Order: sequence, then C-alpha cells, then structure tokens
Amino acid sequence: MGYVIHEATKKDASTIGKLVYSLMVEVEHQSPNMNETFYAMKAGELLGSEPANYVFIASDGYGKAVGFITIGITSAIYAEGTFGVINELYVVPEVRSSGIGKLLLDAAKRLAASKGWTRLEVTAALERVNPRAIRFYQREEFVESGPRLKFELGQKKEAST
Repeated sequence: MGYVIHEATKKDASTIGKLVYSLMVEVEHQSPNMNETFYAMKAGELLGSEPANYVFIASDGYGKAVGFITIGITSAIYAEGTFGVINELYVVPEVRSSGIGKLLLDAAKRLAASKGWTRLEVTAALERVNPRAIRFYQREEFVESGPRLKFELGQKKEAST
C-alpha cells in the first residue's frame, strides 16, 4: 500500500490531536489535559504560531492518518544558525516497520534543506528504554550528540530537608 505525506494545516488539528493522544496512551503519559480535544487545540495553536512550526502527516491509500512528525525551529551559535528540532515522530503500531517513519523523516530532511538549516536534531529515548528508536535514527544518519535535560515551569518541587 502506498502512503502519502502532506504538510499539515490548521484543518488537520483534529487528526493530529487523535494521533498525539494515541502516542501519549502508548507511552503511558499522565496529564490532567490528556484528551484528543486538548491536543487538537494545541495542534491548531502550533500550526498558527510564529516562528513557524511544521507538522507532516502520513496517510494510507484510503486517507486514514497513520503517523505524524513535528518540527520546531530554533537557533544556536554552535549550530551556526537556524535549525530544526524533531519534537514528535509517531507511527500507529499496526503499520510500524513499513517505511512510514522514514517517509516522515525524509519530509523533515527536505524541509530542512529547503530552509537552509544547518541541522536537524531529535531527542530519542535512551537506548535501554527504546533501542529500536535509536537504531532507526542511526540508520537515517543521525549521530549522538549528548543528553538533554528539561526544566518544567509551573512544576514547583518541595525542597528536601
């Protein structure tokens, strides 16, 4: 079956919301806002934001969405300018290993080249957590560049005594 990749618009927000919800359920994410409607609203905001963010959706031959990739834009002196960050890449379980992830990643690479970005970066789960993801990105010529840490605003922690 052939798959089609298209760049998402605000009209695709509901579809993206469903896919993100599926991803969050699969990874057992816990959030008080975890529902398709909330994620659809956030997808609509993302697609209408500046600087631009990009989302590509993969659909099967019947028009059913089977995966997506989101790419944000950032810049850094060490990277010699602007580059893309893959924030999410998801393919529904029943069609994994059929080349959809590669098609989505290829769309991101074409976008990066067309924008003149210096690189694409992705944060993947640690190899001990998800070795398939690491091998996938390595096959696609991504190289390890170190761990990432995060600070969540609004998540006040109690000080230990």
